[in-house]
Amino acid sequence: EVRAKIPTGGGSWPAIWMYPTDRWRYSGGCDAKVGDPKPGKCVSWPNSGEIDIMEHVGNGLGTVHGTVHNKAYYWVNGKQRKGAVIIDNIGEGFYTYAMNWTPDRIDIFVDDTLYFTYIREEDADWRAWPFDHPFHVILNLAIGGSWGRAAGGIDDRKFPQRLEIDYVRAYEFTGKRGRK
Repeated sequence: EVRAKIPTGGGSWPAIWMYPTDRWRYSGGCDAKVGDPKPGKCVSWPNSGEIDIMEHVGNGLGTVHGTVHNKAYYWVNGKQRKGAVIIDNIGEGFYTYAMNWTPDRIDIFVDDTLYFTYIREEDADWRAWPFDHPFHVILNLAIGGSWGRAAGGIDDRKFPQRLEIDYVRAYEFTGKRGRK
């Protein structure tokens, strides 16, 4: 979980997301060994997965997005798996963005409100469930980009911008009540 106050200016694109520690785990189109890819020949994204715990686009004020990307389900093939929640006055305070990740399910929350669930299908292989290996957390504030610029471009009057982080916490669920 991450407690953060996010910027809201047009063109801002803050994100709290997770990316595979071994991004080549399910890479395709290459003969390279894991960790030794041949640039331009291997496809690691979305094959090895991505989990977006929170994305907010400044020109879509108040809408927080949670998304998973993988080979079977992502925006390029028109089968994206995602959820969204609207938070009034989002840039005025801190909110807690969290994810619970088990071997068969990913749940994404804001302030304890569940707004996206992705469940591993019974017959899912790596294409639909590449979430079986370590990922790391990334906190970033992008300006512009394909999504950040959409629906209004970059509003230079809103700068400087800042993504403020109160804390980042990771828990291991023990299978019993609570976490450690």
